Amino acid sequence: DGPPRVISTHEADTVYRRAFGALVDNASASGATVVVNFSDRILTAPVIRILEPVLRQAAPVTTKLTLHNILASIKKERQHETWALLSNIFSLSPVEALDLSVNALGDTTMPFVTPLIEIRTLTSINLFDTGMSPVGAEMVNARLLPIASRIKYLNIGNNKFQGTGGLALAPLLEASTNIVSFVVADARLRGTGTVAVTSALAKMAMSRPSGRTLLTTLDLDGSSLLTGIAEIAADGAPFDPNGAYTFVDLNGTDDDVENDTSANAVPALLHLIRASPSLQKVIVSSTNLEADGMRLILGAVEDSGASLTHLDISWIEIDVGLLTTHIDNHHAGSLIELHMEGTCIDGDELSTILPVLTRCNNLRVLNLSHNSLDEDMFAVLADPNHKIGSLELLNLIDDENDDIEAEVAAIVALYGADVVRVARV
Repeated sequence: DGPPRVISTHEADTVYRRAFGALVDNASASGATVVVNFSDRILTAPVIRILEPVLRQAAPVTTKLTLHNILASIKKERQHETWALLSNIFSLSPVEALDLSVNALGDTTMPFVTPLIEIRTLTSINLFDTGMSPVGAEMVNARLLPIASRIKYLNIGNNKFQGTGGLALAPLLEASTNIVSFVVADARLRGTGTVAVTSALAKMAMSRPSGRTLLTTLDLDGSSLLTGIAEIAADGAPFDPNGAYTFVDLNGTDDDVENDTSANAVPALLHLIRASPSLQKVIVSSTNLEADGMRLILGAVEDSGASLTHLDISWIEIDVGLLTTHIDNHHAGSLIELHMEGTCIDGDELSTILPVLTRCNNLRVLNLSHNSLDEDMFAVLADPNHKIGSLELLNLIDDENDDIEAEVAAIVALYGADVVRVARV
């Protein structure tokens, strides 16, 4: 009642700490665990010191620690202080899931973070977009290798590992026999790095008693690994676990390794997919994968016996006929999301695949954005006979044609305005 009372910073700190302290005490007393989430918050050392009493109360029961993007625009020397404090507080916590993504963990910062990576209860670690170099990869490998068999979720995407970084991570991946999700999207693996990573995972599959992995997610978005996959696999050579870490130059030059792909990496990748019957999500977008290469990937998925829930083939050359048959025969009952952004699909191809997608009773997301859809294609999508009854999102965004509201009116009428997306939010 009445106007709000302005309290001092000291009082606010005291109230904050008491309130959260009580929550932590109740959690500890009841045997519950605590999730500490500072995602997208600027977490400087002074802020941590204010919260330190509560954080130390929470530390013994913290099982999930999310520190995503906590130090944007903060100078490195101040970042070091923050990481040192957090490591001191949580290094002995029973943390199972650690998220360090979108933080600048360069070579000078990594030593302050490694106490967190050394937590022996970890099963999930997210290092996406942390700016790690090959030196950082060596540190991660050394710290996680003792608990590699515990690791289930590993995201090392969007880093700067190069070839030596891939080599450094190979022992960890080979020993991660219970890994469920592996994300290497745009990790900038070059030459020997691609074969080191894929060979390590293929060897991991071979080392399991069943010869099968537990992988459910394989994210290769933006990876140069798939460039020229069909040419390399043309000779049908099997994966050689003792093969040398060598690569072939697809561009015919010795100095341009941007799209170099190892001759042994391709058989390793195909072996890995075939040995992963639990696969649910396969992401090969923006990989320079061509139609023949996609045939190999989908063939390996078919050989595995997996039923995919998510397939992302955006921004690559696709064979719609092959894709349609593959979905119809193997994933019609399981597919939840299909992303075909920027695949240059035409009206005839859309007419080919839509009847099959109508039989995908669990399909909730269909992404056809940036395909320069024309009036005939809009008419196909607006046909009630082609309606996908389970759809919750139909993405038709196209930056080259922003003014398509009138053209998609019939589609909106069919699905509803909450399903059809034609403009960026």
